Amino acid sequence: MIDSIDITPKPAATVELPGDTLLCSYDLYIIQAQNSNGVAFTWSESPDFTPSLPSTGDSVIISPKKNGVYYVRALNAEGCAAIDSVKINNAAVEIDAEPANRSICLGDSTELTVTNLDPEDILTYEWTPLLDPIPNPVVIPNTTTTYTVKSTNQFGCADTMQFNVKVISIEVTAEVMGKDTVCPGESTELLATVISNSNDISYDWTPSNSLDDPNIPDPEASPSETTIYTVTAVAEDLCPDTASVIVYFMTTECKEPYIFVPKAFTPNNDGNNDLFIVRGVDIKEVYFVVWNRWGEKVYETRDPQAQGWDGTFNGKELTPDSYAWYLEVTCGNGEIFTNKGDVTLLK
Repeated sequence: MIDSIDITPKPAATVELPGDTLLCSYDLYIIQAQNSNGVAFTWSESPDFTPSLPSTGDSVIISPKKNGVYYVRALNAEGCAAIDSVKINNAAVEIDAEPANRSICLGDSTELTVTNLDPEDILTYEWTPLLDPIPNPVVIPNTTTTYTVKSTNQFGCADTMQFNVKVISIEVTAEVMGKDTVCPGESTELLATVISNSNDISYDWTPSNSLDDPNIPDPEASPSETTIYTVTAVAEDLCPDTASVIVYFMTTECKEPYIFVPKAFTPNNDGNNDLFIVRGVDIKEVYFVVWNRWGEKVYETRDPQAQGWDGTFNGKELTPDSYAWYLEVTCGNGEIFTNKGDVTLLK
């Protein structure tokens, strides 16, 4: 007896993945199944599909590792399965810049250091602006400069990084804005002038004990001896420059010749020696009186700032003659000086 049965084969499932792939980045990557009649898909990094990846469609998004194999199983409508795999090699360049941003002073050097974080990579370096093709060139820029380095490994993968080097310039000058010679009790103004491409400037004047504020650009100086003042100006707490200025101190004593009374004067309005006046550098109080030969008082003052005697009395010019005088002065140190004599009025 002969019998027969009809066997109708089910359609085979089909699925294809791209060929082995080289990546140069750790960015998310999509693997797309191709030429498939599948209606359900399972993705995994294991050939037994345990565990599976979170995708049931014909593509999967992965975070690529250094190297890995990814598997897909496709089931068609009849329940038949097909499996394929793809090898993903990730040759992304891993580098670091130390540090990427820095500031230096004009004329200083700095080393740009690229660190290779993958010891298996063999890197070549291309710098812009052009530098030696090494991972740690030394630069001395004259202006603020951005350096870009392209690092390429043996697989042709590359990454770029930038170094921003800020160049700080500073130049300071110092001057005396007031008198450069002071007497006891007097002061004068100093001034530091800075030329810099930075607005963050600090000041430090030395010696500071005779200044009203050593940390400003224009302190008042009240020295008790001739003093050289030095200012250090620092830009951004990094770049210094210094300058110096001298203030002379006039040492005086409450006696001649520091207090001077002339022997003669010529009040003829020629602008030269027209006044009979007491001269001194530290006079605080004065009593000065002049008599004629008959004992008449022709001039008297208690004003240390008085212009002096112009050779007149009661609005009238006096004739050439010899006149007696008496002087009493109180100096800035409290000492008192007295003197007397005569002066000749000449025409």
